[in-house]
Amino acid sequence: MHMMIEAGVTVGVAEDGVLCLVSCDGAPHFYSPAATGMWIALRRSGGNLESAAAALQSAWGVDSAEIRLLIEEQVGSWERDRLVRTLSCAPRIRRSGGCIPAQRTIN
Repeated sequence: MHMMIEAGVTVGVAEDGVLCLVSCDGAPHFYSPAATGMWIALRRSGGNLESAAAALQSAWGVDSAEIRLLIEEQVGSWERDRLVRTLSCAPRIRRSGGCIPAQRTIN
């Protein structure tokens, strides 16, 4: 599963590690430092939830299945707030010669 940021969403991280996602309509949403870690891992993994879970397993020393569940729950919250959307496979860009992998999936 892959995560993509919705158009117009902006991101900020406070000095205390709190993640702020601002929706395209200007509504701020605040999340814990743990969510910030998940956000960063997802960005570094191109939005791939499995890769992000593996990276956090190394950093946090927690079982990857547990981390994956936490990431899925957090992404679900972001999705309900219309900040991100998920795709069952890597996003693709349609070209006249077929599909090619997208260069960038999340900001």
